[in-house]
Amino acid sequence: MTYALGVDGGGSKTVACVCDETGRIVGVGRAGGANHQAVGVQTAIVHVREAALEALGTAGLSPQIVDRSVYALAGADGPADTALLHSALADLPLTSWSLVCDTVSGLRTGVAGGVGVVLVCGSGTNAYGVQADGVSSQVGGYGYLYGDDAGGQAIATAGFRAAVRSAEGRSRATVLTRLVPRALGYDGMDEWIADSLRRGVASAPLLLAETVHEGERLGDNGRQGQGTGCTCRTPTGFVGTGRKRVADRLARSTQTVSTTIFPERELRS
Repeated sequence: MTYALGVDGGGSKTVACVCDETGRIVGVGRAGGANHQAVGVQTAIVHVREAALEALGTAGLSPQIVDRSVYALAGADGPADTALLHSALADLPLTSWSLVCDTVSGLRTGVAGGVGVVLVCGSGTNAYGVQADGVSSQVGGYGYLYGDDAGGQAIATAGFRAAVRSAEGRSRATVLTRLVPRALGYDGMDEWIADSLRRGVASAPLLLAETVHEGERLGDNGRQGQGTGCTCRTPTGFVGTGRKRVADRLARSTQTVSTTIFPERELRS
């Protein structure tokens, strides 16, 4: 019997799966996020190792038994990323392995033969496509500052900003002034803001993406959520767009990749 290990490392979690030669899943493991751009290389590799060893443990297999492993990791976007990750992954106890961006595994899962275009919208966003001859193209994957939209990190950042602005009276009231500090373990906005400034927090915790959606469920422009005038009706509206515009931007990313590698085809919406 031969075995293969696949590790899907995203921005918020990592899942590893061991399959036998028939495709039957014999072991699964989970750990925290493995995007080195978000958590750092050391933490990313720790989480990859944890998920892989848990999957092997539940399958009752040692690393030496695995015939082939694939690490599909968010953040493996360019040559510098792959070189950095290759060096770190070499320390793991698996001998025959390869590294791809997590967009590749998404495409292979969703499209027979792995030829086509995929749009990933998780913690970040990334569009990727590949031709039958292996020619590929990618758009995005480097974060909000570099033009990415609508991922969990962008929503978390927008919610972070909305809560601060509302608490200081610079924007309309929102239930996020109650939900955000609670989600992060604080009694109120003043305590949270002061501690964040003291610690030099420079990015919004990813879990606030879920908090923004909770705010949407609880409030609707003052008609719900205890009359707070909640601005959570459109979470992605915090980044100055709104859902349709964000969807249009994501579609444009997909179209850019599609027209690059399949210029003779018309992309239908």
